[in-house]
Amino acid sequence: MCRLNPSLGQVCCWLRFFFIPSTQALASFHQDIEVSRVSSSIQAGFCSRPELGCDIAGVESLGLPPNTLPTDFETGKDIYVTAFTHFVFSGQHATDNPGFQSAAGALAGNEVVFYQALGVMEFWNPATGAWDIAPDNVQIRLAGGRLLDPVIDQSCGRLICPPKTEGSTNYSGKGVSGAESLIVGSAAANGSLHTHLNWFLETNPGTANGGPAGAYLVEMSLFSDKRPTRSDSFYILFNNQLDVDVDVKNGEGMSDFQRAVSMRVLGPSLAEVPIPAAFFLFLGALGLMSGGRLLRRS
Repeated sequence: MCRLNPSLGQVCCWLRFFFIPSTQALASFHQDIEVSRVSSSIQAGFCSRPELGCDIAGVESLGLPPNTLPTDFETGKDIYVTAFTHFVFSGQHATDNPGFQSAAGALAGNEVVFYQALGVMEFWNPATGAWDIAPDNVQIRLAGGRLLDPVIDQSCGRLICPPKTEGSTNYSGKGVSGAESLIVGSAAANGSLHTHLNWFLETNPGTANGGPAGAYLVEMSLFSDKRPTRSDSFYILFNNQLDVDVDVKNGEGMSDFQRAVSMRVLGPSLAEVPIPAAFFLFLGALGLMSGGRLLRRS
């Protein structure tokens, strides 16, 4: 589905498949976040359940050794990897990945799950090859989270405005602003959940007009109305227009995006150890096969 602009329906989906350059195929790898209950707390983890449409195939395309899930080298926190899509017609840089999923029975019926935004936004600069605090003029806006209680907002320009039911959260190098906590979604009666929020990269607030090419990292945790103890916090890492193709001229190498990911996961000392490019070409072929399956599914 094209959740970011459902009014365009299937047309939007086909435009995304045909007009996104092939070099973004690996950058679009992402892992949904599996949400479950453990006693009085919520647990977040990598979704790998086939019945939820999840798998971990293609994780090696991130520049990591086989069977290595992305976790932060320094903190041990999970890292969910995704990419901003540049929508040519609107100029927006946006994504609705990763999603949040729960299998039937993983949550209580109608349990309401919230996110808690944390920390400061970090940025991997391709010019320096290092992670640092994000530039002052760029932010990631998280939209689509619902308010627990609708509020009256008379900023719509009408005599009577409809109640405001959604809020937004802004991540920047200075920290979190806007709503620090909003509703991710509500579980169905059988305890299952599948929902997506919308992420926008912008230098002009509210426009999703994009930002410098590089990788961006934000942090959050989850809790619910029935389980106030928050989950371990985790990171979401976004690619914004970084090259994802391996340099095959010398038979080995790493792309800029693989370098950004591996520095977070393996640490600076191991991030520059190249994995043979032929291995990634093989994985690219597997990715194309997987993409065909997704097309048939949609």
